[in-house]
Amino acid sequence: MFKWIAIATVLATIAGTGLDYLVRRKRRAAPQPPPRFPKIEMLVVAMTAVGFLVLAITGFCGATFLSRPLHGYWTIVHVSASGMFATGIACLAVMRGEAYGLGNAGRRFPAGMKWCFWLLAASTLVLILSILVPMLRLLGTPAQSLAIDIHRYAALVSLIAAIVYAHLARSIRAGE
Repeated sequence: MFKWIAIATVLATIAGTGLDYLVRRKRRAAPQPPPRFPKIEMLVVAMTAVGFLVLAITGFCGATFLSRPLHGYWTIVHVSASGMFATGIACLAVMRGEAYGLGNAGRRFPAGMKWCFWLLAASTLVLILSILVPMLRLLGTPAQSLAIDIHRYAALVSLIAAIVYAHLARSIRAGE
């Protein structure tokens, strides 16, 4: 069931962002001030993006196309990239938290980017907890199965938020 939900949701998101690109090509954004620590932020963004891409490839390819859980080297690669991604999201939340504030103070980015950023950060926290809590042996077998399902759907939410965020960021950089 998750396989078809994930494929349909990702395809609908990609189609929606493509449609938004075609409809709103003439949109202009306000010029953005430079980041406070450009080299460090670029390194953290690159680290987070690479970690996210590796997680998306290893996690969703296994869950959607192979229809079986991660195993072998795929698991090792997935777990290794998860540390890089979680560290990057935490650093970005600290470094860019003020710029992505949801109140009136943070007018640097559009509201959609802010919501996608915080949705990505929150779903990352759910992803981390849904895997770490079952390792503590506090849950029985049915609760561990529920934690795995929560992990899958939180990963889907984070993938959708990342796709929409990347589309909005590209729109701003292109001056659309």
